[in-house]
Amino acid sequence: MKSIVIAPTLAAILSLFPVCDVTAQGTDLCAAYNAAVVAGAPGTVPVVSDALLTNWRTALACLVPIVAGMNDTMKSGSVGAPLRAKYLSATGAIRAMATKIGAGEDANAQLPQGQRNPNIDTIAMFQAEFRKVQSIEVFAALTTGARSDNYDMRLTSILVLGNTIDERFACVPLVQILDPELDTADYAINAKANLLGMLSRVAPFVYKEDFSNVRSVKAVIAKAVPPGDPRFNQTRLILENIEQRLNAQTDASNRGVTLDGDAKGKCTRYMVTYPATELMKANIKY
Repeated sequence: MKSIVIAPTLAAILSLFPVCDVTAQGTDLCAAYNAAVVAGAPGTVPVVSDALLTNWRTALACLVPIVAGMNDTMKSGSVGAPLRAKYLSATGAIRAMATKIGAGEDANAQLPQGQRNPNIDTIAMFQAEFRKVQSIEVFAALTTGARSDNYDMRLTSILVLGNTIDERFACVPLVQILDPELDTADYAINAKANLLGMLSRVAPFVYKEDFSNVRSVKAVIAKAVPPGDPRFNQTRLILENIEQRLNAQTDASNRGVTLDGDAKGKCTRYMVTYPATELMKANIKY
């Protein structure tokens, strides 16, 4: 899928090296990345060096599982400083690689036809490599980051998700936007707007179950928006955008296709173990 802007207040992002099979080479290959994301002094965010990001395919194959591995300790929009620093280090590195690739692709496209490099790295390549190592856990961690009480976490998360979110796992933002924690959090308006932005991103592509789920959850959120309150202007715009993008689907598109069994099973387990509230059970069904 082509990357697009998914939240009006955040500007979405948008080396030719052989692919390295990290699993086949064991954990040693990723040891440097695991060390890099925790190497900073207390109170600082470690910066993964350019040398480690040069081979972006290897870097992505190591960094994505690092983010996924933080999911179990990111069950709330508020996390401790050490975990926040590690998260920002890993996601910041992923964001930096995507930004560099996107900028290179854009610059190449501006050249006269005969001067363009046909072998340039592209965002589509980045997305394909991300898919190889993605999991519902990495989307869960990134989604929690997108609704964090920390602005930097929200920004970096939404920029990474703008290029990587998979419509097969729309269940993650659907569940999290109904988390009761966001009913009282002072950052809830921005957090929910980011999660709605994720749903807008996938709305034209979601499968049959989530086509209904997105519409149901959208109605729940819309009902809770105070009429005339200017703080919710962005929320209203995104809700309208979700409806427009859902309506762009037809019976011949994914809304007529059942979600595959693997994703459906993972989404069902994700909601049950979140744990599911009555509101979630009433509006998200697999």
